[in-house]
Amino acid sequence: MTEIVSHDRFMTFELKEFSQSLVSTFQLINENETVEITSGEERLDLKNYWNLWIENSKNILKKLIDGIKEAYSTIVEILPEIFDCFIEGILKYTRISQKELRFTFKQFFYLFELIGLREIRARTFNRISAALQWKICPSSWIDLDFLNNYRNSLLYNTSENIKDSIINLIDMIKMIQREEYSNNQFESDLKRILSE
Repeated sequence: MTEIVSHDRFMTFELKEFSQSLVSTFQLINENETVEITSGEERLDLKNYWNLWIENSKNILKKLIDGIKEAYSTIVEILPEIFDCFIEGILKYTRISQKELRFTFKQFFYLFELIGLREIRARTFNRISAALQWKICPSSWIDLDFLNNYRNSLLYNTSENIKDSIINLIDMIKMIQREEYSNNQFESDLKRILSE
C-alpha cells in the first residue's frame, strides 16, 4: 500500500513540475516574443528557453511514464490475487443469496483481462471445483471450451500446480455434466413410462 502511495506522491510532484514549466513557457510566449529570462547566471532568449523547456519536459515525461509503468506492473502482479478474492466473493454471495449467477466465469475473466490479468491462480480453480462439488454454482457457469483454450494458451513455464488445477476442474465439470445428463435421461424415461 505504501508503495502505491509513494507512486501517487511521485506522480503528483512530477505533474506539478511539468505543468508549472508549461504555464511559465506559455506566459512568456503570450507576453512578448522577445522577452529574455534569467536561468541561473545565464540570460536566455525565448527560443533558448523554449528548447530548455522541451528538454526538461522530456525528462519529466520520461519519469512520469516510468512511474506509470512501475505502478501498472505492480497492479498487474497483484491482479491474480484480486481476481481470486473477487471469485471467492462471487461464490460466497451465490451461496448465501441462493441466486443464479447472471455472468459467467469467462465474462468475469475477460473483464479483468482488460485491466491486465494474464494468469489465474491454481487456488481460484480449486475454489470453483469446491463450489461445483457443493452445488454452489452450476457446471454451465464454467465454459469447458474456455478452460481448454486457456489451458492451451498457458506458457510452457506455467507452474504444474495451475495446470493440474485446470485439468481437475475440467474433469469435474465433465463428470457433473454426465451425471446431469443421466439424471435428465432417467427423468424423461420415467415420465414416458408413467404416461403410457
